Amino acid sequence: MTVRDNVLPALNRARAIIERLGFRRTAVTIRRRTWAGTRVGDTAGQNPGYTDVNTVLTPTPKVALMSPFAAQMAGIMTSAGNNEDRYFEISGITPSFVDPTDGLTKGYTPAQLKQLVTAGALNQQIDFMLTGDDGVARPTTLVLQDFTKPFGYKLTVRLQFRDV
Repeated sequence: MTVRDNVLPALNRARAIIERLGFRRTAVTIRRRTWAGTRVGDTAGQNPGYTDVNTVLTPTPKVALMSPFAAQMAGIMTSAGNNEDRYFEISGITPSFVDPTDGLTKGYTPAQLKQLVTAGALNQQIDFMLTGDDGVARPTTLVLQDFTKPFGYKLTVRLQFRDV
């Protein structure tokens, strides 16, 4: 076992404590929506016309609003960008590991977090839903991911105004 293998279980438990204390107040859910028709938005006459598969990130990661300057520095917004664009940084996501106390795999792999649409499936939609204290689930789109750090992954998402 490596040092990383020994540290990740303890780090995941510490993140769960931070969540239980109420310091992580925005829930993050990856929603894979498959529409009944052949394209996104096509209900094919069915009600509701889609099926959702949700993955709630646990323990709840840290979610922070990025300033327009930080978004520009990250290269995701140009000077011609709209100041109404809202970017959020989701950090403190525990990488996948095997917990020695119960033998279960915990955390997330990059593939689980990217949630790529199946090739040729034009009726699938992936949204990262942010739910704050008001209980409203706000859809966001993944724009950047950083899987280079050994103890935590980071995602950057953009708020979608079409559903808000």
